[in-house]
Amino acid sequence: MKDLTLRAVRGAGGQEMEVEFQHNCWKHDRDLAIRYVGVSTFVIDPADEDRGTDLGL
Repeated sequence: MKDLTLRAVRGAGGQEMEVEFQHNCWKHDRDLAIRYVGVSTFVIDPADEDRGTDLGL
């Protein structure tokens, strides 16, 4: 997953959540979506403070 880029987080704050990653065109041919059910807590700790937390919401 280190080659993927976070594209969007949907449903943050609800019971269901989806995290979408964009693929690296040089290594992969498809994006990745991970769906979670029963989410009770959601926290983001960005590694790059200058980038902020734009999650595509």
